[in-house]
Amino acid sequence: MKKEGESTTNTGYLIKWIRSNYKQLWPGRKDCPKFMGVNALITSQLIGYQKFGEALVSRIYDALDNDKRVPLQFAILDLEEVGAWVLRSPKCYGILITKKLVSKIVGICNEASEAMPDALKPSDKRPNFLKLLWDDLPVAENYLMHFGNLIAYIAFTFIIHHELAHVGLGHLGSICRQGALAEDEADSQGNVILDELAGVVSERSVSGDALSKQAFETDADVHGMFYTRSLLRDKAQQLRDNHTNNGIMEHVWRTLLREHDQEQLMLFIGVAVAVLSLSPHLDSDKFETTKKRTHPPVPSRLLLAFHATGSIKGYTGKYWENRSAAIAVAIGAIARFNGGLPEKKPETDDNKSSNSRQGSNDNAILDARSWRTLDNLSIIDASYRMQEIGEYWEDLVKCLREIAPKSLKNSIFPQMLLYNWYRPRS
Repeated sequence: MKKEGESTTNTGYLIKWIRSNYKQLWPGRKDCPKFMGVNALITSQLIGYQKFGEALVSRIYDALDNDKRVPLQFAILDLEEVGAWVLRSPKCYGILITKKLVSKIVGICNEASEAMPDALKPSDKRPNFLKLLWDDLPVAENYLMHFGNLIAYIAFTFIIHHELAHVGLGHLGSICRQGALAEDEADSQGNVILDELAGVVSERSVSGDALSKQAFETDADVHGMFYTRSLLRDKAQQLRDNHTNNGIMEHVWRTLLREHDQEQLMLFIGVAVAVLSLSPHLDSDKFETTKKRTHPPVPSRLLLAFHATGSIKGYTGKYWENRSAAIAVAIGAIARFNGGLPEKKPETDDNKSSNSRQGSNDNAILDARSWRTLDNLSIIDASYRMQEIGEYWEDLVKCLREIAPKSLKNSIFPQMLLYNWYRPRS
């Protein structure tokens, strides 16, 4: 019998089960993914993320009603590819993330720290959100590094919460890719997997109802935002209440999370880094290809998650400006990580009208659809494609309203963890 607070099952069982079923879970994979052991985690400087992932899983587990508690296992896989998964084995859920994805997030956030000295320089062109955020902290390396650390903390938290949302909201028991054991050997939910691979944003065919899968991914995004926001608020309050620990990291984080506007800006930067880290290319998704995808296009994922969390309650002040600024900060850090954004083509008579954004609406929308870098993914530029984004959102929300009653029958989350953000207001 499990003790209260025990959120994990025997790691050996999950390793053995994946070894037996990896070909069904990951079609086309030649070798079984390996779990990173303690020594490998220490060598890769990822042991802290392993412990943090376990803590995030335990935090959700402890919030579950006793009669709905099921074993949850977190692990970092020793894979040189970007990805994260949640899977359902007969005896436990597995929340998995690859070494490559964690390392990529850390690398992107290090770039954010290194870019801060230039970003903090005064500018007359636009409001300098980072300068306001940084307040009077020293512009020194041992301080700046903790800016990136906080972004990585939030990005990692969001990804794990996204996967946990799939578990708790009953998505795996409702629509998913089937895997592993025969039906008579499985429990009522079956052995299934949902992925958060970089490949899911590529244009490829998917079986089943693609819109339903995209609707569940959006639901997991929004809930991941809620859970990450809750954790960040708890962390901010803890830092404000703790006056005895005056280490540099605590001082920097306390400053960055000192008030509501600063807290939300950091939340948005971290979530944007998380979502954009899963994109294999710095380009914009075309909405006409959504029928071929398991996940919504990146612009929709970001804008809808930001919109849903902000439209309910709890956001005031510079919410809308912060949302756009956060995306810009994330894009800049990822661009640096990837060696910089491609140089823009010189303006010619042929492309001058579309590049100037002053042509017809048709030209503006066409130009938005042909973005080759995420340099232009901002709230302002997104306004040129709001019609297609809005139509897609409407389809997603309508679909979720139809399928949510079924998925919620498989939900193991208590009411306090369920947000019917897609329901019309009464």
